[in-house]
Amino acid sequence: MVDTVVCRVFFLIGCTYDVVFSVVPARRNPYFNMVEKNGKGRFSLCKPSAFVARQQAPEVFDMNASIYVYNPKVFARGVKSPAALDLDVFVMRDFGVIDIDHEEDLGMMSLLLEHGEHLLPEGLREKKKMLMAQAGGGYEGRVE
Repeated sequence: MVDTVVCRVFFLIGCTYDVVFSVVPARRNPYFNMVEKNGKGRFSLCKPSAFVARQQAPEVFDMNASIYVYNPKVFARGVKSPAALDLDVFVMRDFGVIDIDHEEDLGMMSLLLEHGEHLLPEGLREKKKMLMAQAGGGYEGRVE
């Protein structure tokens, strides 16, 4: 992962993109199985289409807010919205990416830290043990 980020940073130095950021494959697709509520309280597909299977719809990604690499020139232009930027993305695996937006999310992360070690691939289990040991204080994956 770090290698990917480093490569992207070096790529950005010589490229014309305003920003490069990380995404994960989306679990839902606005062309197929997402709806939005309009001002009258009615629901419709976010992006109306004739697709009859999610696999037919365009591939979409969630911005996972993990990594953003901006071209410094963007800030001098005073751009306020990523929508106004020329962008590129790199796809991360959606393993272990949990947004902590609500108290329930924090509870889920706490459960995973305390009881989910067997779900991790062996290499990550060892890395977790090493990081916890470096953190010191007898921390063994518990959120207090």
